[in-house]
Amino acid sequence: MGDLQVVRQNTTQTYKKRQMLKKIRRSISTICPEFSGDHQQDAHEFLVFCLIKLKEERASISHLQLTCRCPVENMEFQLLSVYTCNSCGVTFDRKEQYNHLSISASDQNSLHNSMDHFF
Repeated sequence: MGDLQVVRQNTTQTYKKRQMLKKIRRSISTICPEFSGDHQQDAHEFLVFCLIKLKEERASISHLQLTCRCPVENMEFQLLSVYTCNSCGVTFDRKEQYNHLSISASDQNSLHNSMDHFF
């Protein structure tokens, strides 16, 4: 990925950039076939896949007792969901761990309105 960043900043290396992106795509498709071929996947699905894999890789090397933190941990948060029974009114809370939210912004005028609508 570091090499891709270097090539990305150099606009004269278009062929090399294309080749590196193809390698990345092939590597990902061996782990997750949904990203192979010409199947259409959006950026959100790709991001979620990458976040999950990063966290799994960090967990797999946790026995090495490295001092570095998984970058996904910087994006994690807890969301408190409150569920209410429509017939009896009983409520219960549930805390869930997230590292992303799927918020539709197309129906709203701003991110703030989208967040208000989501919650």
